[in-house]
Amino acid sequence: MTTAVADDQAPAPDRLFASVNFGIGVVDPEGGWRHANAALHALLHVGGALPTLPALLACDPAGDALALAALRRGEREALRLDCRLAREGRIHHVMVELMAPAGPRPHEGLLLVHAREASMQAPSEPDAFSTLTTDLLAVTDVDGLLVEVNHAWETTLGWAATELSGQWVTAFVHVDDREPTSAFLRDVRVGAADAGFRNRMRSRYGGYRWLEWNARCVGTRLYCIARDVTAQVRGRESVLRQREELERRIAERTAELDHALHRLQLHADNSPLAAIEFDHDLRITQWSRRAVELFGWSEDDVLGRSLSQWPFLPADETAGVVAAMDAMFRREHSRSVHVAHMLTRDGRRLACEWFDSALFDAQGEVSSILALVLDIQARTDAEQALQQARDGLEAKVAERTLELECLMAMLENQASQDPLTGLPNRRGLMERLPRSIDRSSRHAGATVVMFVDLDRFKQVNDRHGHEAGDILLRECARRLVSVVRKTDIVARLGGDEFVIVLENVREPETHARQVAEKIRAALARPVAAGAAAVAVSVSASVGVAVHRHGHGPELAEDLIARADRRMYEVKHLGGNAVRVQPREDVAP
Repeated sequence: MTTAVADDQAPAPDRLFASVNFGIGVVDPEGGWRHANAALHALLHVGGALPTLPALLACDPAGDALALAALRRGEREALRLDCRLAREGRIHHVMVELMAPAGPRPHEGLLLVHAREASMQAPSEPDAFSTLTTDLLAVTDVDGLLVEVNHAWETTLGWAATELSGQWVTAFVHVDDREPTSAFLRDVRVGAADAGFRNRMRSRYGGYRWLEWNARCVGTRLYCIARDVTAQVRGRESVLRQREELERRIAERTAELDHALHRLQLHADNSPLAAIEFDHDLRITQWSRRAVELFGWSEDDVLGRSLSQWPFLPADETAGVVAAMDAMFRREHSRSVHVAHMLTRDGRRLACEWFDSALFDAQGEVSSILALVLDIQARTDAEQALQQARDGLEAKVAERTLELECLMAMLENQASQDPLTGLPNRRGLMERLPRSIDRSSRHAGATVVMFVDLDRFKQVNDRHGHEAGDILLRECARRLVSVVRKTDIVARLGGDEFVIVLENVREPETHARQVAEKIRAALARPVAAGAAAVAVSVSASVGVAVHRHGHGPELAEDLIARADRRMYEVKHLGGNAVRVQPREDVAP
């Protein structure tokens, strides 16, 4: 084996190839070996010598030669070969990959060879079985690279084994089925695949065929068996199409029948089931069988009887029925529809709808009246029940609406209320303060905003815990409310900060100082807080801002900010004091 001339900066190929644990080598344009490491010798040597490149192409000399030429021209990135080498009575499968070295020069036609063992099997029985079966058998590596296929692939899809070996299974799968196929292969690797997975595989002759797969992973190989179910799938699709067509026709016919039934139902709704005929003297001359069934009176009970002898008409209904029939005998109209109650033989009172029609003789005179009577008692009962249900539903809707309105009001209140103290929160304060300013201005009074911050509150929290701090805040809130008027506002902004709004004040500075001192005195009293009821006390830093009548509009935020600044001035001086904005600080 000769040694190739390498670039000045590259290491010697023999030293480089010896450092890897897989088969690697270089062949020259004539197919001879320039370099080959020990791993490549172990994989490819037969009878002590490496086979030449033409020998490796023996499975498909013509096709592989064309592919090899394309590789040398740079039209392909690589060429994969599945080589079967007989050694020690067994067939060794070796995957060989040829690649043209990358770089600006063609490297004098040299090819880089990478080889790895694919599989090993006995030469006789499995090959015979795979030849006999019509199922498509395949062996792939764990990544889905085809290692070996049987002849059924060529019979079914037209692809020869040499064309498939070294190719990815998914390369032949319909684009819509590639992701499910990859997922199936992943499931096979972990032993979680279900039998009967189906996908479409591309045929050499165009189009796709449906295959049903079963597979199992053994070591680093996936052993797959696939069956052509194209006829079954197409048959099922045909059946589905026929079924859809049949269902469409049935739906059309059903719609026609529904329409016809609807028309019949309309006729039935307007065609009374009991027929009664009356002569000029209002004697009954016809009483149909359905009238007997519906009302219980036999023909002997009613035929020939005049109005005063009718057993089926309540006395309070007589006048209306007689008036309708007299009008028809006078030919005022030939048809009428009215509702009257009828009595059954067993004493029930039925609401009935009467469809009266005048019958004429040959001379055009009214000879009799035919009444078709329909029992509408069930409908009347249903209408009454429906009306009651509607009334009940309206009452429930009104009740539920009231509940929702109350809930909305409660939620709105919660949104503007501090949950700990029950005082208005910042949102509640910002809703009320502008209205307070407006009311004070209408009465020519001033609005006073007092910003109260508790001194040493953090020490209470740190020393006695948050529960004690919460108790202290609630008690402070209660005391603040107790020292102001009901018309004034006490709000908690958060933490230990409170805002008090005094509305419609005549002497704002004096009144503010008086209220502030009351606040300081109220807050200074000890509070029993915490599980141990420890007496704790705080002082307060109070900043006061005044909005006077006649000084123009002012935003609520600005008024609070001015009071906040005065409070911080107190804080900087040590706290536990009151600072009122001087009168001259407020521009007229």
